[in-house]
Amino acid sequence: MQLAQFCENRRKSDNYCGEVFDRLLGQSNMMVAPFSNENCLVFDIDTYKGLNAEAKDADIEAVRQFCGVRRPVFYTQEELASPDILHFDSFEPEHRLLSHFYNFIFFTDPAIDNHFKRFVRDFMHYNDKIFCAAGKIVRLIQQEALDRGFAVDEEGGGGDLSLHVR
Repeated sequence: MQLAQFCENRRKSDNYCGEVFDRLLGQSNMMVAPFSNENCLVFDIDTYKGLNAEAKDADIEAVRQFCGVRRPVFYTQEELASPDILHFDSFEPEHRLLSHFYNFIFFTDPAIDNHFKRFVRDFMHYNDKIFCAAGKIVRLIQQEALDRGFAVDEEGGGGDLSLHVR
């Protein structure tokens, strides 16, 4: 755990987290979740317990609406529940999601769906260094806009401003 606190998730970094990833991937009972832009991961309690091979009609329609053209992958004991570690990889290009996670994970029970999505919202955040760097970038962009004569509002912004950096 100590290693994860000071390593960087950039392959070119001197402090690359490769050792953390290697240990994770080296676990004998570990699986990378089948997660990509082409599918969606569906958690259905009845399917998981093997009570029925297919979800209920209402759940089937909800899955169809949620997944759209993407292929639903059901989380069941046989497929995904047996590994001790189910790793949601976002580092390799084939697993990288170009949208929010909640567009790809669906729980057919709305209470469970809301619980896990709220958990991520409330407890998983970028660290302060990232927010600080982002604030500095925004401030520099706003200063550049002022220098170029763009009008700014009372907060120093110039209307709509967007920058997406990975």
